[in-house]
Amino acid sequence: MYLPNSSGSRQVPDELVEHGYTQLFKAFNELSPICSEVQEEIRNRTRPVLYRQRDVILHYGQVCRYCLFLIRGLVRSTFILDGVEKIVWFMTSGDVVIAVHSWYEQKPSEEQLTALKETVCFAMSWEDVDELERKYPDWLALELALTQRYYRDAIQRTKWQQFTTEGRIQNLEQLYPKLFADVPAKHLANFLGISRETFSRRRSRN
Repeated sequence: MYLPNSSGSRQVPDELVEHGYTQLFKAFNELSPICSEVQEEIRNRTRPVLYRQRDVILHYGQVCRYCLFLIRGLVRSTFILDGVEKIVWFMTSGDVVIAVHSWYEQKPSEEQLTALKETVCFAMSWEDVDELERKYPDWLALELALTQRYYRDAIQRTKWQQFTTEGRIQNLEQLYPKLFADVPAKHLANFLGISRETFSRRRSRN
């Protein structure tokens, strides 16, 4: 997994780092309260990283060794189907960025993660996550809450496959309006499995 050098033009400004931790802990506590000791462990075990637009965060075939807590920006997950690159999903501020199978099984990834715009994250290694799991019940409870949210959202998106094209577009726009502001139409169309022209035409009907 590609972690950019924290020096020079890639350095995350200190004020953004502090703001990022404030937002991260607020979001975590809304899901499942974590004590001050766990918050301090997170600070000590994470590294602020900045990706430029079009930076590949995780290449196909690499092992996902870090989870990223996304503070600002946009990340796209893709995979290859019959020689064609398909979009799995998009991740925005507040999301945890991993290649799911690669992370949990620590095997080469079938997904690629790419920054679609300048993106700031806090990165935590597999080893640090494993240690937090063994030391802190608060962390385990938070992981469970995050996993439950992930599964709810994933099942919801799976159901969309049974909807009409207009229905899929409408659900995407209603439930994820930020994507329509940040993600190019061609990428949204790819995710929905339709042409850009069809996407624009059908969306105008909604």
